[in-house]
Formats: sequence, structure tokens, C-alpha cells
Amino acid sequence: MSVKEKHFQKRDIQTVLKHILLENYLVRWAKVLSNASFGTNLKRVHFVDCFAGKGTFDDGDHGSPKIASENLFHLQGSLQKKYEKSIKFFIHTIEAHREYYNALQSLKRQAPFPEQVSNNYGTFEEHIDNMLRKTKGYPSLFFIDPFGYKGLPMPKIQQILNQQSHEILINVMSYSLVRNHNIKNNQLPLKEFFGLNELNEDISEYLEIATENNITTLQTKNLLQLEDKIIELYKSQLKKNSGEELFVLSKRIFSKLNPNVYFHLVFATKNLEGLRQMKESMVDFEQLKITAEDKYIRNYQLGGITVENDLFSDDVQSSSYEYRDFLNDFLSQFNNKKTSYFEFVKFYLEETPLPFRSDVDKSIYNFMKRLSKTKSLTFLSQNNTISTIRNAKEIIFTARLNKTLIDDLCESDKMEQLKLF
Repeated sequence: MSVKEKHFQKRDIQTVLKHILLENYLVRWAKVLSNASFGTNLKRVHFVDCFAGKGTFDDGDHGSPKIASENLFHLQGSLQKKYEKSIKFFIHTIEAHREYYNALQSLKRQAPFPEQVSNNYGTFEEHIDNMLRKTKGYPSLFFIDPFGYKGLPMPKIQQILNQQSHEILINVMSYSLVRNHNIKNNQLPLKEFFGLNELNEDISEYLEIATENNITTLQTKNLLQLEDKIIELYKSQLKKNSGEELFVLSKRIFSKLNPNVYFHLVFATKNLEGLRQMKESMVDFEQLKITAEDKYIRNYQLGGITVENDLFSDDVQSSSYEYRDFLNDFLSQFNNKKTSYFEFVKFYLEETPLPFRSDVDKSIYNFMKRLSKTKSLTFLSQNNTISTIRNAKEIIFTARLNKTLIDDLCESDKMEQLKLF
């Protein structure tokens, strides 16, 4: 039995978690675009599943094509009941395994809107140009979830992102590098995946350490640091030749239920609202992950196993990121210069654990609201509405902070918070 065939016997915990993030963002993305379609000419949106598999698992769980179909067509159906003309979602799949392609064809016949489903037999490289022609000019989300990294050259990924309103969510699997790097024929695809002429030192060092038989604690720490650098390298390569500014986030998908297999999902968009929605999906993910792991333990009777917080989770990082950290980042990035709210929000979404809005106190908006009440922040534009990012480029401000003032602000803020109790 091949690795791919074994994969579809049942959803492993990493796949469950991956699909949680995909589904959470997919629903947000679809709702934002549906709302945007009212009063505009936006009537068509595309979801492209580039390594689709067969749509379902042998145990009955849904794969990404089925998740997309159920969520997107449910929303479309509910909108059509209320409005005569509503947005339509088109789902495209690419699958190189004939048996899995046939399974996708069966799922298509069961879909509420089968005429809006297009299954394509073949490889990503064979079909991507046609997908770009079909989706040109329309908002499109490309879900790229391969078994490894072959056949995914960086120029093709950049080609997707060069189209207006196109986004990607791609699985970057570091353990695939280790599994395949010794095979001579895999050196070129690996370089193509990262868009490099030669593998850089971080990748080479990672491969050298990861393939040793007995890895020390220090080496494990070094591996994690190198992984972060490798993911940052991939993100920076995505931004090259992107034309307009590209926003990029990454999320480490890891579970202690299966600690030997993990990966990063990398998201890229040119839309600040898309960045905001994905960041909030990544924050939601942390609580959804706990529920999913508990359910997985019960379903597979993994008695005696407990799952603690992942030290790399956004939940842990967010809990340690305080108002003082926000101010210190502000001091280093935006102090004593004119700044647009757009650049400000972009920085905090990409570089800190904070979402834009949150039900809890910690968010970009809440921290900025605190700062705006002080005399250290001055708005230079007539528009100073910080509760939304809709006109973020029009909002201009300047600030004068220093370490002493930050101490005073934090102490004053602490006293205000205590009064609430």
C-alpha cells in the first residue's frame, strides 16, 4: 500500500487540524465575498483544490473537496432562497490518481450544483495554466496540499499570486525535505520549490541535522530554529516579483498525538481584509484544535493520553504578548514618523500574535484604542476611525513614545484595568 493510499484510510490528527483551518477561513472568505457582491458586479468566485485526493476518507470523514462543496454550496443555496440573483461558487479540483479522480466525479454528481464543479485529471503542472485562465479576473482561493514538494516550482505559485484577488493556502512540509533529499533526482525539484539556484545554508544545515540517528536536545532546538528560517525563506520567496504588495502568514500544524509528522500552512494574499480574516482563523484554530484533539482521543480510544498546550501555538504566544510588547513594537517601528493605519495593521497582523479584533482584550484595535486616548498619538487625517480597516490607507497618524513614557502608560493602564474589578 502506497503512502497516499494509507493516508486515505482515515484522517490522521494533522489532517484534521489542517482541514479545521481551511474550513474556518473558507467560510470567512466566502461570507466576505458574498457581502461584497451586493451592489457590485461580483457574481463568480472560484476555489481550486490543486491536490484534491478523492474527496472523502475510507472512514467517512470529508476531504478538502467535500469540505469546500458543503460549505460553499450551502452558503450559495441559502443566498439564492433570499435573493433571485446571488453569487456563485465554482469548485475546481486537480487529481493525478485515476481512481481518486473517478471518486471526485461521483461526488460531483451528488453536489447541489454539479454544473459548478470541474474535476481535472492530471498533475498540477499540467492544469495550472488552464486554472489561471478560468479564474482570471475573479476572486479565487488555491488550496495547494501536495505529498511533498515535487512539481511545485516557485514561478508557478508566484504566477497564481500575480493575478488580482488570487490567494493561496499551501502546505510546506519540512519532513518531506528530510525524507527525500538524499535522492539525487530530488535536488532540482527542491531548488525549484524554493525558487533557488542553490540550496541555502539553512536548508543544508537542517537536512544534515535531521538525518542524524541520535539528535541531541540542542540539535532539536536548532532544528526548530532552522525550520522557522526555512518557512521565512519560503515566504520571502513568495513576495519576490509579486507586483503589488503581498501579505503572508504561516501556521505550524502540530499535535502531540503524532509529534513526528507536522508541517506549516502558508497563506498569501494581496488583500488586507484577507490577511485579517486568516489571522482571526489562525487565532480561532487554537481553541478548535483542543476540541479536535479531545474528540480524536475519544474516537480512537487513546486512553491515558493528555495533550498540553503547544509552546509554538498562537494561543501561548498571544497570552504572553502584552500591551507593553505592543508599545515596544510601536516604538521600534512607527515612532516619530507619519504612518498609515494600513501599514500599522499590516505589521501587527504579520509580525505579532494579535488579531485585528477579538472578543477578549488583546487585539490590535483594543491596544490602539488605548494608545489613541493618550497625548502621545496624533491623527493627521480627518478620518481617524480605527475600528475598521476599510479605509486604512486614508488614516495617517504620528506618535512620540520613549521607554519612560511606555512605563508610565503601562502603569496607568494597569491602574485603569484594576478599577474595572
